[in-house]
Amino acid sequence: MASGDAKGGDDAVRAWLGARAPEAEERAAAANAALTTGTSLSDSEAEHWVTVYGFSKDERAIVLREFQRDGDIVNFGAFNDSGISVNWLHVRFATKESARRALRRNGQNISGIMVGVKELDAKSRADVGAGGSGEGRL
Repeated sequence: MASGDAKGGDDAVRAWLGARAPEAEERAAAANAALTTGTSLSDSEAEHWVTVYGFSKDERAIVLREFQRDGDIVNFGAFNDSGISVNWLHVRFATKESARRALRRNGQNISGIMVGVKELDAKSRADVGAGGSGEGRL
């Protein structure tokens, strides 16, 4: 994907993820409702989330497509209101088991991209809980 195609890639990712599961809108609505609380995520909510990092904005579609193999992705985004481009995404899976599978991918090479995967840290829990710029909400 060329660097100028990043926006198109975002649209393609959203379309592809939405087509993967007809009930995605219902799950996303429930997930997004939890994000409007303005507080940090609880432990049980955070178990559905991982942070994936180590890739460029142009590679997001590739990375998300690969992580979709671990389970249905119902929300993703940087939740970063600074306006600075970042090399990570917070990804919410429909189930905590899917998030655990994703965590096992830490350090793997995905289509030539070495990615890291970790649980949400305290700041990320607060950012996601506050509902910052989660541009990938489905």
